[in-house]
Amino acid sequence: MSQPFLSPDFHIRWSTLTPDHIQADITTALKQAEENLEQLISQDRGRMNFDTVLISLEEATRPLDEAWTLVEHMDSLVNSEPLRVALNAMLPTVSSFRAKIPLNEDLWDLVETYSKTEEARDLKGPRARLLEKVLAYFRNHGAELPPEKKARMEQLEGELSAATQKYSENVTDSTDAYELYITDTTRLQGLPQHAIDAARSSAKAKGKDSEETPSYRFTLKAPSLIPVLQYANDSELRKELWQASSTVGRGGDYDNTELVWKILSLRQEKAELLGKEHFADVVLDQRMAKTGATALSFIQRLHTRTQPAFEKEITQLQEWRAETAQVPHDLFEPWDFGYWAEKRRKALYDFNPEELRPYFPVDGVLSGMFQLAEILFEVSITERPTLFIPPAEPAPTTASANPNQPGPVEVWHPDVKFYEMRNSAGTHIGSFYADWFPRDGKRPGAWMNCLRGGLPPADNRERELHLGLICGNMTPPS
Repeated sequence: MSQPFLSPDFHIRWSTLTPDHIQADITTALKQAEENLEQLISQDRGRMNFDTVLISLEEATRPLDEAWTLVEHMDSLVNSEPLRVALNAMLPTVSSFRAKIPLNEDLWDLVETYSKTEEARDLKGPRARLLEKVLAYFRNHGAELPPEKKARMEQLEGELSAATQKYSENVTDSTDAYELYITDTTRLQGLPQHAIDAARSSAKAKGKDSEETPSYRFTLKAPSLIPVLQYANDSELRKELWQASSTVGRGGDYDNTELVWKILSLRQEKAELLGKEHFADVVLDQRMAKTGATALSFIQRLHTRTQPAFEKEITQLQEWRAETAQVPHDLFEPWDFGYWAEKRRKALYDFNPEELRPYFPVDGVLSGMFQLAEILFEVSITERPTLFIPPAEPAPTTASANPNQPGPVEVWHPDVKFYEMRNSAGTHIGSFYADWFPRDGKRPGAWMNCLRGGLPPADNRERELHLGLICGNMTPPS
């Protein structure tokens, strides 16, 4: 495939998205987006309408947005050094192009002029909301700044993109770099069996386990770290993993210290350029809190109200530990609190959350979640067969390219699932991928994203399907 990142196929051919295509494909998409924006700006102002302004604005950069989303998606989920190099080579150009859009005086004049038309004033529902969001986006990205401040805003956006990308890379790399192998099984006492099994499977996958010498691998990924802090009787094991987790992105080859200060400084400068007191005011402008002061006040009130109960519970837990373990009534070390809280809960209520685990297998939980969605939103969700193809290998002809084509849907990793969603009339309205479990090269956390932006049917177009994804780092089944 000559331009895989620009392929129109709805079912993405993940195995073709190799780093060597990124520069050429993104450069092509950038050129097309520039031409589309020029055509948008040059339209007859007397004949403009919702579709020719707002929909055309979204469509002008859609191929670029979707292609670059695929690059960032691969970086987040199947990271590699060649991919990282290719991404960072194009990042300044893409960041600069995106920063220039709201700073373009002609484009801003077009959007603002349309917002004052009779048609714009009469917009309702989602159309009115889209106009509101577009206006806010332009203003919050410098559309109303004088020329000299616009130039600095463009520079700031590029510097922030580079700094935050490097920060993310350091977090991923420092998390992946840590591993602890244990062969003394007495150190595993207290751990649930599923955590022990997962640790041994992890060691086996790294070639460090054998029947003669069983080995158990622990990492800083949540499904490995949390059971240790909550259940392991070995205080030194809890301490070692907690201290390692507190150094993610701090010190060594992946130190984010200077980057943190740089990002904070750039964000503050951006806020001041936009006439805001703090960067939080920029972020929250279109959210419920509206200002950083409102959000901070909420947190402070919450702290004031919960602190007495917190201190009471901590004191009770310290007293219980001192009596139970015959130790001094000392403050907790951070790696001990979760462990003793769990032991006290078991002692007081004879409740072990691990005993519930067999009743909530991942497939059963997903089925229940989908059933709730089907009831609430009157949709149906069905899974399609999937196919993983190692990168650069040719895709078999049996792989499906589009929703109406039979065959399995290609995915970027064997664990990934694919689902289709239909409305109550049976009309296909969108699809999504699901990637639930942690692995090396995948960033931590949980998130969703849009890969293809859908559109409802209109007078001059058929429905365009939405394609999204859900990602997490949950405990895999053992």
